[in-house]
Amino acid sequence: MITKPEAIAFIQGSALPAAIQVIVDEMEDENAAFEATMLLIGAGSFFRSHPLVQKFADARSMTKTEVDEFWLLCASL
Repeated sequence: MITKPEAIAFIQGSALPAAIQVIVDEMEDENAAFEATMLLIGAGSFFRSHPLVQKFADARSMTKTEVDEFWLLCASL
């Protein structure tokens, strides 16, 4: 879903991947978009139960199974 350079920049905390940035940019609430950006760039871990997971899954038309499989893949990295 993202390029290797985007993944490195994301891990370094310098930029969101383009596919994620588009979703954040579409948030109508400016404060929510800011909070999402801060969380995504600054978090050391992510939780499957966080409401943003479903927001991003909906934006990418992912099923619950696809999200679960993606989550497991990411956890294995």
